[in-house]
Amino acid sequence: MIDDRIKQLSDYISYHSAREAACFPIDRYFLEPYINEILGFNKIDYILYNFEKGNITYSKVLMLCLPDLWEHVTVDDLILIINRFTNDFSYYAMLVFTSAYLEIDLLPLILSLDSVSSERRIVIKKFLLSQYPNLIRSEEDIFWNHEEILGIHIGDWEYNKQKFLLDTRILPAKRSMDELREYIYSLDI
Repeated sequence: MIDDRIKQLSDYISYHSAREAACFPIDRYFLEPYINEILGFNKIDYILYNFEKGNITYSKVLMLCLPDLWEHVTVDDLILIINRFTNDFSYYAMLVFTSAYLEIDLLPLILSLDSVSSERRIVIKKFLLSQYPNLIRSEEDIFWNHEEILGIHIGDWEYNKQKFLLDTRILPAKRSMDELREYIYSLDI
């Protein structure tokens, strides 16, 4: 069960950031007063709760703004999170975030988990067939990260990326649209 404090702060942040953050839907500058409290929470529960909210754009930008939260997240933690997902949007949000920003490919790991039903695997593939371009960071995102408009530079994620890639269960994400399209279409589910 997720701590009520995680839910309360997460809901407060998502509600107020949409109205008060300099960048929509959220930025690191807005999060600064809450960082220590966020880092004090159970990282698995915090990540899970925010991916479960169902807003892919919000959750991916929120996670992008929290590289320090992810410093101690392991592949085993990711499996625990994924095993607790209750809706399709959680998988999508996790895949979009980890592919575009962490530049790691979680799809083989997700599809190998017993907790992911064959029906859900089909739904994930259907989503990816139409949404695979979102798995690559857009030119706009690259600009925003390079200029630190969100208060985060993509280089802030390099340690986390390398840490995950040291685990043989994780592959690097596809970086070209053609390669990604071929990969998604060739998935045998």
